[in-house]
Amino acid sequence: MNNHDTVRGKKPFAALSKFSLAAIILMLAFFVVGASTMGVFNSPGRAYHATKSDAAYFYLDYDTNNQSGLANIYVNIGAAYTEIGKDASITMQYSTGTSSSIAWSSGTRMGARKFANVFTSSEDVPSGVNYNWVNLYNMESNTLSTSYRLIKLTVAQETIVNEVVFFDKEGKVIPAYTQLDQKIGETTLDGKLKSKYSDEQYTKVKELFRKNANDAKNLTDRQHNVSKGESWRENFTEDEMYTLMQIDNLLLGDKAEEGSVYNGDTDFGSLSALVLSLGVLIFGKSTFGLRFIPLLCTVLLIGLVYLFMRRIFRSDGYGFLSALLLAFGGMALTAGRLGLGFSLLALLLVGCYYLMYRFFEKGVDPARPVHSALNVLFSGLCFAGAFAVWANSWIVALGAVALFVLGVLKMRRKQEAQSRAVARETNRVNAEETDKEVMQANLDESERIQARQAAACAYHTRVSVVFFLAAFVFGTFLVVILSVLPAYYSYVRLYDNPAAPHMSFFALVSEMVNNTRNVSNLTSLTDANAMNAFSWLLGLKGATAFTASSDNMYVALNVQNNIAMTLSALVGFIVSTVYVIVYFAAGGKDNPEYRKSFRRIGRAYLVLTSGSFLTLLACAVVPSMSVMYGLLFYVFFTGYIPLLVYIANAHDASGKTVVCKKYEINHTMKVLFIVLAVYALIFVASLPMLFGFGVPAPLAHGLFGWTSIFNNGFYR
Repeated sequence: MNNHDTVRGKKPFAALSKFSLAAIILMLAFFVVGASTMGVFNSPGRAYHATKSDAAYFYLDYDTNNQSGLANIYVNIGAAYTEIGKDASITMQYSTGTSSSIAWSSGTRMGARKFANVFTSSEDVPSGVNYNWVNLYNMESNTLSTSYRLIKLTVAQETIVNEVVFFDKEGKVIPAYTQLDQKIGETTLDGKLKSKYSDEQYTKVKELFRKNANDAKNLTDRQHNVSKGESWRENFTEDEMYTLMQIDNLLLGDKAEEGSVYNGDTDFGSLSALVLSLGVLIFGKSTFGLRFIPLLCTVLLIGLVYLFMRRIFRSDGYGFLSALLLAFGGMALTAGRLGLGFSLLALLLVGCYYLMYRFFEKGVDPARPVHSALNVLFSGLCFAGAFAVWANSWIVALGAVALFVLGVLKMRRKQEAQSRAVARETNRVNAEETDKEVMQANLDESERIQARQAAACAYHTRVSVVFFLAAFVFGTFLVVILSVLPAYYSYVRLYDNPAAPHMSFFALVSEMVNNTRNVSNLTSLTDANAMNAFSWLLGLKGATAFTASSDNMYVALNVQNNIAMTLSALVGFIVSTVYVIVYFAAGGKDNPEYRKSFRRIGRAYLVLTSGSFLTLLACAVVPSMSVMYGLLFYVFFTGYIPLLVYIANAHDASGKTVVCKKYEINHTMKVLFIVLAVYALIFVASLPMLFGFGVPAPLAHGLFGWTSIFNNGFYR
């Protein structure tokens, strides 16, 4: 590469400010840290759809010279189609037949094993099993002999079984096969059966494997992907299980069994599962795969907040400060990386506000009216996507609608001001003119100019209104309908009788929309995490998304914004509110002391207050809402911190101190650095709960237990 190419290649980055580069580095760092800590790639592969009338048969190909028999069977069970909170069961048996018959065991080493569907209050039944690896059959104290090679799997209810892995006592995987044409070394399963059994029994055993469904091979397609860890990195949370159930519902197509109870994600709308399924499609049904798209959305959200706050404050520094607070405030690292729709929802609604703010600020460019009005169109499409994720988004979007109205009024005021300027100029010219014909010609020209200005303004308004209606009304309708179409049969199973459906398509859509207005995806943590959304202002109680704690060790993923940031933002809200009131009480634009900086302060206050208040309102009307749903709120609410800094800095008359022989900082910046250091200390202390790794229980209480005033029973 020659020097010219080198310079040309650097130009895009050379045009960026230091804070813009820092924001890009922040996004990349967040992605790397998030991707390396949020999950594993151990996907169980494709799934086997088991019904009560089905049976799946395995042949275990022991290495009799090196293996000591069957000791453990790990099973990855997906959706169990029975009531949430109820017991489901799966049964595995080994063949005890003779040379002329096949019989199946009913002893204690194998048999039926119960598990809770998502959660249970019983201590005798495993909970949190769905989509996680569980050692369902532990026979190490009574290992099954290598002479038992045939295993049978049945279920008591329709169930999605992702994988079954057989281990010997030394922890080695015992190869298992389900299809007669599967290769085993130089032969096939059919050849193995023929060499291991007598002719009479071979005929019977072969007939069993002929009964295996084609998808039974999916039970053994990821034999070395077992994850035995107990942290949230290796295991799905109970909330995430509903997302996976909804993805499984999409894959089921129009299949339905009589007597089955179908469950899925009803807290988020149809678009949520569709978007999150992209990560599962790429990386499999692993914790990393489900959480990959939410991580991307959170990274984009950090970048969007930088752009938004930079535009509001007209400062790269304040934009970077806002992005930094979001990235390390706690919510982005927890709720923003879960395999749920929180980060997607926040990204879409913040995008809706950002694009509409651009319209409010810039209006319509007369040179490119349609192109510049696209801000309204894309803002509406962001809302359409948000509504398809969560129906209460319309409440939050009222702030963007207000910005649209203010933007249109601003265009009208600008046009009226231009008309008055033309009239004044005409009057000034005519005041010096004595010829009445010239004066009349000047008046006629003035009227023509004003008419053109009015016509242009009317055209710009029509374009904006058309784009608004097209996106916010028709676009929303279209996005919701298109996102429901791939999930049609899943909603038939959720809300109708799949054997004899009677609800129309639009009735199903209405039911889906209405259900997202409630928290119906119950978990063992739902009641403990429930709180009033307005208490988020004080950070009274955090939410626990996952826990594997014992008496001595605390292992949990807690969702709570940095308590110091929350309280600082509350101070910022109070100060900025008083500032706005004083501004108008002191004469508003006529007061030169406030006029200089209020334009940015007032706009920031308008956006942050409408966004945070309307988000609180949207969440407050939903019973049992936990702070886990507060990611969007804290995006807006934490913005009061840079607003507080901006107000203080605008009126800071203190002398500046030179640091590092280069930078001059005033008292406001000194206080900011001290406060950021406090945030950092609390962030470091909270790392165990933000990343879900274990620490001794007393240490957990000392590090971060005090940050939540109300204990939810799991938090500390």
